[in-house]
Amino acid sequence: MQDRFRDMRKATVGRWKAQKPTRKILLGMFGAALVVTLSITIYMTTRVEWMVLVNGLDASEIGQIQNELKEQNIDSKFVGHATGISVPKKLKNEALIVLANSSAVSSMDFTFQDAIGASGMGSTESVKRASFKRLFESDLN
Repeated sequence: MQDRFRDMRKATVGRWKAQKPTRKILLGMFGAALVVTLSITIYMTTRVEWMVLVNGLDASEIGQIQNELKEQNIDSKFVGHATGISVPKKLKNEALIVLANSSAVSSMDFTFQDAIGASGMGSTESVKRASFKRLFESDLN
């Protein structure tokens, strides 16, 4: 098995040495372009998109919300000089429900219904169509 790999390596090195210098440069540029393309693709597909959950709160409210998000295993980070919190977009709905149940935001008039409405949960297409129909009919009157 080792002899086979050694022979393959020798054949590959021999072919590489037999190439013209311009061909070697082109193959090197192609390889570099392939590495850059793969790196960008991996970065774009694995990056986390963040959204602002709350903003403009004082430090005690931010700290309390941050702790409640940690208890629910929801990643979060501070925004706006630590006056706001952002969460990954994929966890937006869970974070809104945690926020609605939080005692830190009781002074903000943010209710559980606000969280459900903002997340789009509980609204079927037929409910949305009926709401738009009522809105359209009220505009006509």
